[in-house]
Amino acid sequence: MISRLLFVLIFIFRNAHFVTCENSNAEQDTCAAELNPNDQHIPGCRLYIAKSTLNNEASTRLGLFTGKKIKRGQAIAPPDIMIQLIDYLSSLSDFVSLYSFEPGQFGAQFEAKSVASILPGVPSVAQMTISTSPVKANAVPFGIDIDEADVPRTTSPGAGASTHYHNFTFYARQDLGEGSEIFIALEEKEPWFEKKTKLVQSRDNSIQFKADFKPQRKLDWLISNGICVSNMIPKKSKIEGAGRGAFASTMIRKGSVIAISPVLPIKRESAMTKRMKVSGKVRASKPQQLINYCFALKGENDADSSSDVLFFPTAPMVNLINHGGNDANVKVQLSQNTKKRYTNLSSSSFEEISTKNEDIIIEYVATKDIYIGDEITLDYGQHWTNAWKKHVTEWKPPLNSHLYSPSYVMDDVAGLLRNEKEQKDHPYPANVLTGCYYRYSTHVTQDGIAGKPKKTGEASIIKWKMDRRTFDYRNLRPCNIMHREKDENGQIMYTAMMRNSNSMKEEEMIPKGEMHIVNYIPRNAIKFLDKMYSTDMHLPNAFRHEILLSEDQ
Repeated sequence: MISRLLFVLIFIFRNAHFVTCENSNAEQDTCAAELNPNDQHIPGCRLYIAKSTLNNEASTRLGLFTGKKIKRGQAIAPPDIMIQLIDYLSSLSDFVSLYSFEPGQFGAQFEAKSVASILPGVPSVAQMTISTSPVKANAVPFGIDIDEADVPRTTSPGAGASTHYHNFTFYARQDLGEGSEIFIALEEKEPWFEKKTKLVQSRDNSIQFKADFKPQRKLDWLISNGICVSNMIPKKSKIEGAGRGAFASTMIRKGSVIAISPVLPIKRESAMTKRMKVSGKVRASKPQQLINYCFALKGENDADSSSDVLFFPTAPMVNLINHGGNDANVKVQLSQNTKKRYTNLSSSSFEEISTKNEDIIIEYVATKDIYIGDEITLDYGQHWTNAWKKHVTEWKPPLNSHLYSPSYVMDDVAGLLRNEKEQKDHPYPANVLTGCYYRYSTHVTQDGIAGKPKKTGEASIIKWKMDRRTFDYRNLRPCNIMHREKDENGQIMYTAMMRNSNSMKEEEMIPKGEMHIVNYIPRNAIKFLDKMYSTDMHLPNAFRHEILLSEDQ
């Protein structure tokens, strides 16, 4: 069973240097040419990247715009993926504070001791709003799906190479007219978003909004000054072991720029996990899964990369473009403006790039005619190809992989949950545990929802009740199923002992020493959780390698 939940509106802000085209009025024509170098209009385009309406005279922030009318409740853009950073190094802290989401919104908080969720696509390109902004959020996210995309650890060398988190979709919060700019809300009261909130405030304070300000562009202007980014949709890849892929949703002519993407520079040595001790065992430092989605510039040797910088693309759908080798139908190149700004980017250090504080934009260009339904692929480079071939040759299924059953499969097959006694005789797979949606703070402190706890020795017994925020992933906690029984309506209800999670807020933590038991829990308030470090992304033999990009293309 794949869960879909309505999430609180909490999204990532794009700071000025990442979403600008060029901070010079004299180069506005050049900026427009960079956004639409082929000057071709794709009929029926649903979404454009173009200069945001939230700009002053000295800035040209980018934004997302509708290419057609979108009714309330309709999808704004195709669903995209989510990538988890785990046990990240302190040198990556700035990247996390500016460009990540709180993992508890998506149920990813159980992946590791420390987790940050990276969301390319709409939340990485659209402008953010807060309560004091002159514009209000008009897009709302819905759901996240988690599965292995038919790349099982028992048979596939691709297990753990690509993210399991996908289908994250934004929908129109209201009817949107043609040319409307997309805005998403930032949950400004959350400590996770403190730095981004300050950046939004700074942006708003730098702009003098006129009385007739309207966050909208004419379609003709978007066609001339923007570029369509809605000509791909996600599907299961046709390439064995690749997982999900990007497929053409419209006819794309050879030579057309099918997408552009700003990229985030990341220091290569920072894109590693920490060396940590977990359950008495030392986990060695290893490359983050994020590396598989990053580009590195080729050095003088065509098959190698000498740069100490990786570049992560953030535009919608582009991170689903797989390796096609000789059959690839797109190539990736630096934009002309990027080449002008950085004459020797491959030899530039991370510090030099960061100090320069200017956009790096890549273009995805069709190398042949691409027809509707074709999978879009690019050549990842000979170095990547050699590394993959070596990996496939040496790969073996992990030990006891046949005993592994991910949490989403268990939710599908286990309708009736076993109690503690039954689990002793028939245990669940060792990689999963049960979790309950439960808000400790609400149940204990508010009469009329559950009432005060009844004390039985050192145990507190609470009757489960639902409120409007119960089914937020942040209220999902480990729990032990103790008992089940039918209620007066014949429905099976469960009794469970609640446990704490390190990711929970202080007010949700059950006091130490208290045995907190909750009864009358419905089955839909209980789900299986993957134990920490048990999913495919943590496999010691999961493939990791960046994509190579030639600076000369």
